[in-house]
Amino acid sequence: MKVAIVDETGDVGRGSLASRYLVMAAIATDNIETIRRVVTRTRKRLDKRRRDIPEFKAFKTDPRVIRKLLAHLAETNCEILIAVACKPDLLPRAEAEDLYRELCALLVSRCVDRYNQVTLILDRRYTDP
Repeated sequence: MKVAIVDETGDVGRGSLASRYLVMAAIATDNIETIRRVVTRTRKRLDKRRRDIPEFKAFKTDPRVIRKLLAHLAETNCEILIAVACKPDLLPRAEAEDLYRELCALLVSRCVDRYNQVTLILDRRYTDP
């Protein structure tokens, strides 16, 4: 059975400071421990101040750290599924969060179509840790 870890980057806003894209990604693997080891190994190589950050944010993290993390991830047996929304090309939704929900549903649908059985781990936006 596959395990897919789902997270997003970007925001659902439409103002001048909002991101242009909302990107949802899922890392699917047979063994979640390999993904955890990649993150742990990357954290151990950071200085104490950055090591204790609860979550890597790609836009706030040194690109060299992100490149190393992705290089180690590429060495594992995993697949990455992505759904992207270019917000300026879309009609506004009744609620801004509707875009997040639609993109998440699309990505989850892709995971279910690709794998017979999949356990999804979603971001804490709507769920408990």
